[in-house]
Amino acid sequence: MTRQVSRNPEIYCINVPLRDSPLRNINCYVVRSRGKYLVIDTGFPLPECSQALFGGLKELGADLADVSLFITHMHSDHTGLIGAFADHGCVVYMSESDCDYIVRYSNSKYRIEEFLREGFPREELESQAGQNHAIIYRLEEVSPITQVRDEFTFSVGDVQFQCVGAPGHTPGHTCLYVPGEEIMFLGDHILFDITPNITFWPEIKDSLRVYLHSLDKIAAYPMTLALPAHRGCGGNVYERISAIKAHHSDRLREVADILLREPGLTAYETAARMQWKMRGKDWSEFPRHQKWFAVGEAIAHLRYLMGEEIIEKKEACGVLRYRRVQKR
Repeated sequence: MTRQVSRNPEIYCINVPLRDSPLRNINCYVVRSRGKYLVIDTGFPLPECSQALFGGLKELGADLADVSLFITHMHSDHTGLIGAFADHGCVVYMSESDCDYIVRYSNSKYRIEEFLREGFPREELESQAGQNHAIIYRLEEVSPITQVRDEFTFSVGDVQFQCVGAPGHTPGHTCLYVPGEEIMFLGDHILFDITPNITFWPEIKDSLRVYLHSLDKIAAYPMTLALPAHRGCGGNVYERISAIKAHHSDRLREVADILLREPGLTAYETAARMQWKMRGKDWSEFPRHQKWFAVGEAIAHLRYLMGEEIIEKKEACGVLRYRRVQKR
């Protein structure tokens, strides 16, 4: 399904389904100006995603020779069809930081080893790791990529775009701003119906703190239209930013209270005691890939609390355990 969300500039939203994902869909936006098109994100490398996206482009009269692609971040629901665009010679824009992470860590055992240290059972983790939800292609197979940084600008037709670095959800997550019309393409940085997952990343000490800083950065922009990558597009973006910040404050208190009651828990055990919206399922019934995301989010909140010197960690037998800092 394709619908128009703006007339000046012309912006359309192609609803691309995401099979077996709680996200349900991705909003792939298309900006059209003077016979040129910019597509923002792609969906999974699945036939139904390809059919929806390229069917929508055909409906809009787009020839791939006139199309450029902007990738907000490296997750596979946003990058899965990137090769199809690159194969047709489309210009592909993506953040330098996320490109770098894909090259250096896509075949790394770093995340598996870190999850094991955080108490994730090996048998669950090994079955999950093969699914590789975050990165599903090697960057060197998709070229050329125009790597962008914060404040990088480019034009498509008469529309000028400004890249706005908003790290946190991924190290190089980048929103896209149309200054003249005060339109912001949010990617997964801000979602209106659900809260973006914040996990941990190599070489980033405190990804939640980075994310919260990025929320403040985006809040400083004037926005008359703010377009998220998933679910609904309604609502006041500034109110939503405040709500997301309040959510994480509540989460931080929840994690601190859990460790006050039960000192010495691993991140996996902490996540099992946190409240999650999973339609009444308890932790033992969680799909393994959802445990992967939940434990990653627990780790992000634990590391933030460590930065505030509220909790501390100790390693025993290769496993990290957390407890509240004893007041002196």
